[in-house]
Amino acid sequence: MVGIAVNVVCSSAQAAATLSKHTPGIFLFRPKPVLQTTQPSIFSHLSTLHPDTHEPKLTTTLSSILCPLSSILYTMTSQSKKATLREPPKSIWGSLRFLGPGLILSAAIVGSGELIATTTMGAKAGFSLIWLILFACLTKIAVQLEYGKHCITHGKTTFAAWDMGGGPRIFGTHWTVHVGLLYMIAVLVGLGVVLGGCAQVAMYAWPVMGIWGWSLALMVLLGLMVFHGEYKPIEIIAALLNVVFVGAIIFCVFALQTTPYAFGWGDIAEGFSFRIPSGTLAIALGVFGIVGLSPGEIFIYPSWCLEKGYGAYAGVREDTDEWARRAKGWIRVMTIDALFSMLVYLFATIAFYILGASILASRELRDGN
Repeated sequence: MVGIAVNVVCSSAQAAATLSKHTPGIFLFRPKPVLQTTQPSIFSHLSTLHPDTHEPKLTTTLSSILCPLSSILYTMTSQSKKATLREPPKSIWGSLRFLGPGLILSAAIVGSGELIATTTMGAKAGFSLIWLILFACLTKIAVQLEYGKHCITHGKTTFAAWDMGGGPRIFGTHWTVHVGLLYMIAVLVGLGVVLGGCAQVAMYAWPVMGIWGWSLALMVLLGLMVFHGEYKPIEIIAALLNVVFVGAIIFCVFALQTTPYAFGWGDIAEGFSFRIPSGTLAIALGVFGIVGLSPGEIFIYPSWCLEKGYGAYAGVREDTDEWARRAKGWIRVMTIDALFSMLVYLFATIAFYILGASILASRELRDGN
């Protein structure tokens, strides 16, 4: 249940955070920088600083819901410069205090896909494909770092960055932004299935309500989290769920050593033979796509970096040595955050795979069994 809850809470929050920056009239998280549309209009979104905390306080008008898509891409402006500039930490230990976006990312990444796909691959290929999971995670972190760097140096979310590209435009907005919004809508529809699964598990664990009652309760809970509009609680919840979820999986791997399905160092060494066993190419490509190339969490990562404040702390892009120094410092912090998240989902994914290879591979399972 914890794994499903991670996906529901964090993926829903990620989708909401993205839509809050790119869909008019939907402000769900309060980002660090003061924001304005790249194409101001009479349907402008109003943004002010709270008098006590100096945090942005965002409001909208009813007419803002009618804004065209071309006026809903956001970027940092010079208004945020003096209010949010911050020197980056110089040590690794100091950087650990600013971890956060990667925790949310890893909480959303490791879920039903890894649970089903990696254990299935382990059942069919044994230990032979541990190297593929490692390669997939390294591929994901490479893309994640590039998105994070662009976010800090330009102060733009992924959609706003895509809108800078050349090529066809629809209603004044780059066609990739429209595709991205359609993808997010599909993700939100798919999360309904995850929510139903979570409700079903809750019903079995605590049979005080039926599946519809639990579904409604979870929807209200998630709605309250999003309506609250603060980034920090999402980060804390993601961190706690990471600890519980990943800790439980790793515990299962160690507990496996006390059973007839125990594995040894020879099995681990077999996983780095860099070969794909016969008959496993299709599932190997599927797992590589799920683990290494899934776009949802990666292109939302810059939004979480902005929510955390990395871009605002570096400041609006300037051709000065001072800005370059701050930007490099916060890119270093972001890199540590991304590497930490990679370790979390790497260990969790490999743990899933080992469980599948140890327990299921010896049972000669068939498709559909």
